[in-house]
Amino acid sequence: MKIDDWGRFIAVTLSSKLAYELLGLTVDTYNWIYEPVKSDYSTAGWLTCRRGWAKGQLFTHVGSNTLNSCVGWLAPQGLSNENTPYGTASLGYLVCTNTGNTDLLDPIVGSMISNIHIG
Repeated sequence: MKIDDWGRFIAVTLSSKLAYELLGLTVDTYNWIYEPVKSDYSTAGWLTCRRGWAKGQLFTHVGSNTLNSCVGWLAPQGLSNENTPYGTASLGYLVCTNTGNTDLLDPIVGSMISNIHIG
């Protein structure tokens, strides 16, 4: 997938309004797709979890084709620290590398989160 396509997919995941405008998904369908299930995975395949830097449920997913790797951390309800430039806006972090080593991804995202959340 091209990075701009992935960015659009992330934007639709973070916004039910955008999902409706671009894909025609109703709010009920959007909520059903992204509702976490007991296995800690949402219906859309994201791992769901909670972290202190974000409000509510987070979505995360990491992948590699052994040559490239990527990770997404999505905070649909925004950051727990509302005193940032982003306030309560939905926020997503995406990192792509030209290495298959996924161990490199979370430290990069962690640095991004620290810079914005603590800011």
